[in-house]
Amino acid sequence: MTNEYALPDGNSIPIEYYEYIVKVTRNQLANNLEREATHAMISDEYSFNDTAVRAKTYYHAAQLIRGGNNG
Repeated sequence: MTNEYALPDGNSIPIEYYEYIVKVTRNQLANNLEREATHAMISDEYSFNDTAVRAKTYYHAAQLIRGGNNG
């Protein structure tokens, strides 16, 4: 087993760097989804039911991306 991650271009990076990049990217994406959930809740673009569905969908997506369990 190697301690490097092979990139598509043929180069490689230490596995620790790869894991850090994945963690940061997932966290940024989850944060963006949570911001969208907040925007859906405070905006008046959608009906009440649509707002609830959109916000909950964004929130669940953020939790899945972070690796959480939504039960």
